[in-house]
Amino acid sequence: MARRAQHLGHRSALNHLAGVHHGHAIGAAGHQTEIVRDQQHGHAGLAAQFVNQVQQYNGGSVGALYLNYSGGNVAVGGITAYSPLTVQGNVMTTGTVRAGSETGTSEGPNMPGLVVRRINSTSVTSGQVVARNEELALERDGSTGGLRVHWVGPQGIGGAVVAATGFDLNGNVVNAFYRLYGGWTGYQQIFTAAQHVNFCRISFGDPWWELGMTEVTLMRFDDNSNNSGTWTGTVTSTYNQ
Repeated sequence: MARRAQHLGHRSALNHLAGVHHGHAIGAAGHQTEIVRDQQHGHAGLAAQFVNQVQQYNGGSVGALYLNYSGGNVAVGGITAYSPLTVQGNVMTTGTVRAGSETGTSEGPNMPGLVVRRINSTSVTSGQVVARNEELALERDGSTGGLRVHWVGPQGIGGAVVAATGFDLNGNVVNAFYRLYGGWTGYQQIFTAAQHVNFCRISFGDPWWELGMTEVTLMRFDDNSNNSGTWTGTVTSTYNQ
């Protein structure tokens, strides 16, 4: 019990829900689902400590976090715990996420996880970073529709590949493919504004050194006047960004 109380003495209880499960920090009467604020059964003192931590973490508001426990499962958001971890609403983490059994393939992954998030690039200023990895940054080139890659990693190492497919305003395919070596410096243009690309998918990474890979899917509206400088889309990357 002393170890549980020590664990609840800092905010890691909020960041590691598995710890909540193993420590039974939210309490349970038999296998009945309970909300963390219910202090009626058994672990009332421990639950009170946890609620206090929640209050401190949320600036005095308990209502910002509800944890339910049922039969070994934990739910966030005041809903029934149908699986080891059930979350109601949006989920955000500042790190990467690793999913899957990592079985069924001959070799497992060599990266800690993936980032999957929204891209919203509205500034056309040259050098604005859209997405990146350890060696390359996908940037705006100063025009409404132009995109380029910029080597930002250490010099003298690396064997990067950039592959891009796009569609212009008439549905014509526009492709780009480059191999970039560690001694390379500067910028490599991927698409220009004059190509009027409305949709593209760009992948870049370093398979030679088994470094990170980033893939973006982007779109913008261009009716042949290049009047829109906003690229929106998604990024999936092994590089946390």
